[in-house]
Amino acid sequence: MKLNNQLEAILGESDPFLALTLACEKSLPLFIEEAWPYAVSAATFQNNWHIGAIAEHLTALYRLEFKNLLINVPPRFGKSVISSVMFPAWLWLQDPKLRMLY
Repeated sequence: MKLNNQLEAILGESDPFLALTLACEKSLPLFIEEAWPYAVSAATFQNNWHIGAIAEHLTALYRLEFKNLLINVPPRFGKSVISSVMFPAWLWLQDPKLRMLY
């Protein structure tokens, strides 16, 4: 787990697993980093600016700051896994009653 003492202190949880779970519910980039080994077992997670940019725009889409989003990055940069697998899972953490069409 990539949990440090600052995160544990911020969340005020003594259980690191619970603290990480709560942090992943609040942060899509952290959720992506922690879920990557389960969603893409063949490749190791390599964080880069484009992951943060995709997560930031998807979070803004969730907040209804805009209605349409086009993600245009080269192949094998994770856009399909992030937008089609991890983003819906993260949305269901936010609102389990949410209905989506993919």
